[in-house]
Amino acid sequence: IMLAAGTTTSVLNLALLIIAMNFFTAIQDIAVDGLAIDCAQTEELGWMNTMQLVGFKAGIMIGGGLLAAACSYLDVPFRYSFYSMAAIVLFVLLACVLPLTEPKPKQNPAKRGGKTASKTESKHGAGSSEDSDSRPSIATSFRSILDACRQPEHIVMLLFIATYKGGEVMADTMFKPFLVDSGFDRAEISVWSGVYGMLASIAGSILGGSLPQTRTWVTLIAAANIIPQVLRAALVVVGGSQPTVIAVIMLGALTGGALSTCIFAWMMSAADKAFAASHYTFFAAVEVTGKFHFQVASGLVAEHLGYGPM
Repeated sequence: IMLAAGTTTSVLNLALLIIAMNFFTAIQDIAVDGLAIDCAQTEELGWMNTMQLVGFKAGIMIGGGLLAAACSYLDVPFRYSFYSMAAIVLFVLLACVLPLTEPKPKQNPAKRGGKTASKTESKHGAGSSEDSDSRPSIATSFRSILDACRQPEHIVMLLFIATYKGGEVMADTMFKPFLVDSGFDRAEISVWSGVYGMLASIAGSILGGSLPQTRTWVTLIAAANIIPQVLRAALVVVGGSQPTVIAVIMLGALTGGALSTCIFAWMMSAADKAFAASHYTFFAAVEVTGKFHFQVASGLVAEHLGYGPM
């Protein structure tokens, strides 16, 4: 798809290729996340998510910055950046898949609220034709998600996942337009966010993965993530110099990166081991959907009420 994207001259074709690329990327993410849950112990999930998020952010810097800058410096067509990305993806895919030994599917030993596990056990008990290593069907995975959603503790968890990034997302979305309206140069803002902010976010992901994945630490990081939002509000009210703005951007990226790593590790640990990919994908879909709604709301709030209420 990347090779085709580098050769097409039609905007419509490029849009369709981007949709297809995101579709297949999502499928790959589901498989990788399910594999991570199957392979990692609970205490390893923090570092597992750190590696995933750091690799993701490094890819953004390479694809969106380094390769684009190299094409401009070498004065070659931009499509060569697509060719380079396709080669990188192929190399990483072969390096990871060829030596990979897929783990056996796990059955959930614990009874989550007494519902999901009991139904699974009654349907796939010792006398069932499906042995303990058989994979659950799509219908069984879907029913397990519905069963989990009926439990009060899961409802609370889903509400938290959908809203925990709300304030940060609204502030992040409108912070760049605020800086532009405040007279800062667009190119400088891109460097502050795309380079300094991304490096701080990577540091935050490493920090989040190194901390114990306990409720106390997650609560402390979530509380720390409030600080840059308060500082952004102060910038709106009283203004600030260039170093101050950069410091606020980096602090927000640091705490936000640490919080995301902790929450993703927590979601992985909460996923039913027998339906790991399905459950974690459902959690991730709720998280992304929640952030999307806050992004849309941020524009409406800024337009009608100004940047201050954000």
